[in-house]
Amino acid sequence: MSIVCLPVTTSMAAEEDFPDQLGISEILCDILRISPFLVVWWSASTAASVLLVTASASGFIVGILVGIIPGIIVGIIAVIIVKIAGNKGKVAYAGPIPFLVALLSSSTPALVQKKVAFTLSCLIYNKPRYRGKVTSAGAIPPLVVLLSRSTLASVQGTAANLLANLVNDNPGNQGKAASAGAIPPLVALLSASSPPQVQEQAACALGCIVHNNACNQGEVASAGAIPPLVALLSASSPPLVQMQAACVLADLLPNNAFNQGKVASADAIPPLVELLSASTPANVQVKAANVLANLVANNPGNQGKVASASAIPPLVALLSASSPANVQETAATVLANLVFNNPGIQGQVASAGAIPALVALLSASTPANVKGKAAIVLRNLVNDNPGNQGKVASGGTIPPLLALLSASSPPLVQEQAACALAGLVDKHSCNQGKVAASGAIPLLLALLSASTPADVQFSVVLALADLVADNPDNQGKVASAGAIPPMLELLSSEVPLGLQEKVMESLLQIAACSTHNRKVMAAPEAITSLVGLMANALTSASVYSTASLIATTVLADPHVRAVFTSATLFLPLLTSLRINSPEHALVRAASVLSQIASISPSIRRELAVAGIIPLLMAVRAASSNRPNVLEKLYMLHESLWDVCSCRDCISKSKRVKGPTSHEGSSASVPGPCGATASLVEPGDSDKVMQEMAATVLWNLANGNPGNQGEVASAASSPPIVQEQAAWALAHLVDDNACNQDKAAFAGAISPLVALLSASTPVKVQEVAAIVLDNLVYDNPGNQSKVASAGAIPPLLALLSTEDPFGVQEIVMDSLIQIAACSTHNRKLMAAPDAMTSLVGMVTGTSLTASASLLVTIVLSDPHVRAVFTSATLFLPLITSLRVNSPEQALVGAASVLSHVASISPSVRRELDVAGIIPHFVAVRDAGSYPPLVQEKLDILHESLRDVCSCRDCVSNSKRVNGQTSNEGSSLFVATTSAAEPVDSDKVMQVRDDGI
Repeated sequence: MSIVCLPVTTSMAAEEDFPDQLGISEILCDILRISPFLVVWWSASTAASVLLVTASASGFIVGILVGIIPGIIVGIIAVIIVKIAGNKGKVAYAGPIPFLVALLSSSTPALVQKKVAFTLSCLIYNKPRYRGKVTSAGAIPPLVVLLSRSTLASVQGTAANLLANLVNDNPGNQGKAASAGAIPPLVALLSASSPPQVQEQAACALGCIVHNNACNQGEVASAGAIPPLVALLSASSPPLVQMQAACVLADLLPNNAFNQGKVASADAIPPLVELLSASTPANVQVKAANVLANLVANNPGNQGKVASASAIPPLVALLSASSPANVQETAATVLANLVFNNPGIQGQVASAGAIPALVALLSASTPANVKGKAAIVLRNLVNDNPGNQGKVASGGTIPPLLALLSASSPPLVQEQAACALAGLVDKHSCNQGKVAASGAIPLLLALLSASTPADVQFSVVLALADLVADNPDNQGKVASAGAIPPMLELLSSEVPLGLQEKVMESLLQIAACSTHNRKVMAAPEAITSLVGLMANALTSASVYSTASLIATTVLADPHVRAVFTSATLFLPLLTSLRINSPEHALVRAASVLSQIASISPSIRRELAVAGIIPLLMAVRAASSNRPNVLEKLYMLHESLWDVCSCRDCISKSKRVKGPTSHEGSSASVPGPCGATASLVEPGDSDKVMQEMAATVLWNLANGNPGNQGEVASAASSPPIVQEQAAWALAHLVDDNACNQDKAAFAGAISPLVALLSASTPVKVQEVAAIVLDNLVYDNPGNQSKVASAGAIPPLLALLSTEDPFGVQEIVMDSLIQIAACSTHNRKLMAAPDAMTSLVGMVTGTSLTASASLLVTIVLSDPHVRAVFTSATLFLPLITSLRVNSPEQALVGAASVLSHVASISPSVRRELDVAGIIPHFVAVRDAGSYPPLVQEKLDILHESLRDVCSCRDCVSNSKRVNGQTSNEGSSLFVATTSAAEPVDSDKVMQVRDDGI
């Protein structure tokens, strides 16, 4: 679900913002725009006149005769020429602009500079091609000089005005002006010593320089512009100055958190809020609101500051019908950004009466752009706010929002209305019902047509997704209204990823609703769209996963499965069964193909003919380190059980690999009699055929006692060379005592133990371990045989490696079974290297419980206990006696240490010297424990009773804390350094009082 934060940008004040400037200067500008030739002559004659007048008194008359009168006469002639020619551009490009730009130099009198700057401003106003000519003539550098060095404020203001016209909406000129050093002098002209008109013109130029220009935003802020701009917002400044200052501030803020902070820190918020009052001119209100909108956009800190400055009541007041439309729109923008992701301010705005005012703005008489902004405010007001969702829905918002969805509304307004409806119904079952009952569904579906812009479609899909979420009634209504075909149509076109994801979410909800909906989605065009998404390598993981979920949901319905008599529509999914396919693609494709394969034998044969079997085998062999993929591949494997063993299908599936495939094989059709002999001993030496035969054995034996017996008796030696053969053997002996004995008698144990060697691939090692576990389960005879075959060391070695497939628990189970069998086996596990591995697993791993059980079984044997004359191997367990140790680690360590301590007094003294007592006491005194932990701690306590009460041992254990520690106490120093001696013997106190 998306929510909206609205950026606001401004440019220099528009022409209508300056009604009082219309007059002689504008009439003159109009005349000058008619005749560029007149512009040149007028400027030149004025320059000559000024020079003559300033030379002497007699020069005054000469100046009039030589300059002004001929200029007027020639200008009239030029107007006639231009009118006849009808193309002033040719005159303008004839070459006068460089002459005018040259007059801006410092050697020209100030009055001439001012006239020339004003003349050029009139010439380039809204004329981009003239602006380029003026820039190319080098106007920007002399203008910067005028800004910084001219002694006349009026010249500086006129230069700023020309610069504003040159850089307005022109990124190239913005950069040139900044590079020429225009920003510092413009900032200086904002000071209180400058006349208001110059302040206004300087602010206008700065606004044009930073407009949509992130680089210049930073430069203007770094030049110290923000404090003087904020000062110009005060009530003492003329409205035009306030307006231009607000324009600059608004342009400094978009997507600039640093400037947002600087403007807020400069105390701009109070004067901006003050400018929202009814006494402020409307244009100034708009500009001030623009600043506030950009100040709070995506900025929770500024949101709180603006709300605390009492901005909400005047903003809500500006929404009233008495406000101009542009004021209403800008106030709505501020409120939308103010409540964005801010539950506290959402409540304040609602309490200030914004909801009725916003609903009123949705009426038919309001301009469309204002309606859209009102819808966005409502959308942000209800986001994750059930209270406001209820208030907005009860306030009569739904009908006008639905009216905005009509074809007569602009696309942007339709998008904003759909977005508001999505917010109303999001996780709100009551509003879901109200919106659906108001007739929203047909209006929303009408906007899913191909002619609707993608942004509108996205908001509509968003609304539909929220409308049907966890709502079976609406799911049925949306499906019955015909939503499925247009939504599927969206998937087949080039639409944004976010839109695809929302469409898929909605379809998944709809598919889960009823068999009727699933039947609609089972139509060929629907399945083709879903499969097409899954077969497309560019499809995102999220869309791919949801598409497969929809497909499996549809195919899991027994009433729908009957529709599919062919696998044709799903064959493109075979392209995902590739070694280099992403994991999500393999998992999902295998899931869907498993569902398809389980429908009927004819579909499975069709998949086999299409080549699914060799693809599956190749991917499975390459996916040994991806357990999620393997799980789904094995499911697919099982769903293809009959075609894997069908001679015709195997031959055909092999032929697709190349011309060298054998036409025949010894694999036979499965059946109650004679099916397994040829599978166990295939005559074809081809490796893939051997894998297939072993796979058939696996599927025949899996969960089928009858087949297990037949497969077991079909050959004198089980096929254990390959991994699949090992899996077949695992299923043969699983919970089948007869087959366990047959497999062992046939010599399976020795080759299985051989497969545990380090040179065997990890996956094969682990499958062999699983087979051994099934062989020894509740079978003492096999337990002894496996131990005697040397399985214990390699099984223990497996426990010290990574466990991507989760078989270490199985290995531990095998070892426990073997250890429980005989003293001989327990003695093997009591070897130092074996015990070191097991103790390492007791100290806080996922195998803690199993490892501690195995060690205690070994230590419980009186014949084995005599082997241990020292506690050295078990000292690492003392580190698990910590207050913050996991419960499982505490239980395991306490259990093992209890058995170790019970072996002999010398072992107990060794544990004592190693510091077990302080660790134990600290853990015991840390608080209450679950019954099992407390029980194990009590048992450990009991086993340590003699060393707990032996003063000599206690003293020895304390002495190692000081400088007199005895030889051999370094381990104890490392583990008990936290136990500091006090005036009385602290450790003795603990032992006397607590034990």
